[in-house]
Amino acid sequence: MPVTALASLRCHRLGAAALGAGLALATQLASATTPPAAEPVTVASCIAQPLPSGYEQIQAVYLAFYQRPGDPAGLRYWAGQAGGDMAAILPSFGHSAEARRLYGEITPETVGEAIDKIYQGLFDKAPDAKGKQFYIDGFKDGRFSAADLAYRILQGAQNEDKRAIDNKLAAANFFTRTVDADLDGRDQQATYDAPDEVAVRQWLGGITAARVPTPEQARQFVRERVAAASDPLRSQGQPKPQWLALTPGKAQIGQESTFTITGQHLPSSARLSMGDVVCQEPAQVQCDGSGFTQSCTLGGQAGARKVALQTAQGGQSMGRKTIAVEAAPQPQPQPQPPQPSPKLDGIMPWRVALGHATVFTVKGQNLPATAILQIPDAQCSTPTDVQADGSGFKQRCTLQGQAGERAARVRTDAEGNGGTLIDGVYGVMAESLAAAPAPAPTPPQKPYVTGFGPTHAEVNRYLDEPISFEVQGEGLPATATLSIQRAQCDSPHEVRADGSGFKQICHISLWDGWRTMYYRGDGYKDYGLLLPVQVLTAPGGQAIATYPQRQIQVRVSCPLYYDPADFGACL
Repeated sequence: MPVTALASLRCHRLGAAALGAGLALATQLASATTPPAAEPVTVASCIAQPLPSGYEQIQAVYLAFYQRPGDPAGLRYWAGQAGGDMAAILPSFGHSAEARRLYGEITPETVGEAIDKIYQGLFDKAPDAKGKQFYIDGFKDGRFSAADLAYRILQGAQNEDKRAIDNKLAAANFFTRTVDADLDGRDQQATYDAPDEVAVRQWLGGITAARVPTPEQARQFVRERVAAASDPLRSQGQPKPQWLALTPGKAQIGQESTFTITGQHLPSSARLSMGDVVCQEPAQVQCDGSGFTQSCTLGGQAGARKVALQTAQGGQSMGRKTIAVEAAPQPQPQPQPPQPSPKLDGIMPWRVALGHATVFTVKGQNLPATAILQIPDAQCSTPTDVQADGSGFKQRCTLQGQAGERAARVRTDAEGNGGTLIDGVYGVMAESLAAAPAPAPTPPQKPYVTGFGPTHAEVNRYLDEPISFEVQGEGLPATATLSIQRAQCDSPHEVRADGSGFKQICHISLWDGWRTMYYRGDGYKDYGLLLPVQVLTAPGGQAIATYPQRQIQVRVSCPLYYDPADFGACL
């Protein structure tokens, strides 16, 4: 069919003032009944049923050359004629009488004026000088022709101009679907023909990048300004909104739930309303009024709750439904992570005077903050200098009773509080300094050693692991050093200037001179080898103290790898 052959011509025209007020009037009518949504849903933002394949390009051709939506019959006809090749039909539009009425005869002399009219119709503005010259030059050198100039300008739109074209096409598609929902000519709702072209062109011209009608405004324009009194769109009256379903039928307190609302002829501003709830703006709004989704987070009490569907925020109710509101699940208690076992590394000093207050230093790993010393016949104060990382504490104790060696241990807490003993026993030598009938014994001559530790060492059989030792005493020379059988020691460090002690790192080797290994049953094995210790005045110097009774007992952990045939070690 020719482009001018619009079916069923009818004789009615509207004044220009009324036609130009189409969008403004529709806006006033909508706002007079219900308050607007925070973000109005427009024909460009709602979800519309797409046009059939090939129709979308034909709609763009109608917009470019005629500045109005295509009629359903015209879209069907030209989609068939094009067969996917737009170049085949552009001359029919570009040389049509309607295009000539809009843009005049396009020649090298008039092409500038035609470009001004195309820009004004499509973008509601004059072209920029650079863009205008581009199309003038393209027309004169043959890249563009009178048959395709308007279409090329539409296709070349960018930024705000592109958004304006997209909005106009969305409105044009909605207009055409309103005239004939299925675009097949069998259930046409409104007569759209030649007398309407000026009114519709004026309506579409008012749509810009920032100004787009809602589906209700667009449908009202077709009903009031295009459809004849006998057309179904007017004679059958406005369809009544129907709310068909709400899913899901239950929700949980405190958890966001996305509800799907389905219906017929629902306004684009429709939304849910219920008590004790916070809802997001509706989403996935269907242009044909068939529904939307809305995410809500419910508060309040569990139980049945009424849900209303309103025409808009604070608008009239279109119906009510009931959902089951479930209480939020109680949080499950999280299992406590396993606590690392406390480990004792040393107690110093191990030589003290009876009846004299002595500050003991306890070192270890993962010691609880409530840990205390336990020494027979001793009165101890509350621990001090408790390390937050569980590496030790200090405690002042006064030993009573008889002179001699006694066992010193550490409890996780006082026995009355349920404290348990931590693995490890250290000997403390209590010496009597009380006056006797005989002359008082000569105090030990400086230098002398009062403490040494640790006296237990845990090593990996195959790895060379450093062990930090500490020596306490009086009058120790700055050159004093440890000498431990079967060990290589680094130079002393943290040597105290008052001669009260130093620290030294030593490496115990287990690669030769094996001794019998005894299985302890706790994942470790003990060597019968006990390593004597000496404190020397200097490397290779005289012994300040020799402590065969202060031997280091070696405790061996299973290595990461081992040879099962190697004396049965760590099997």
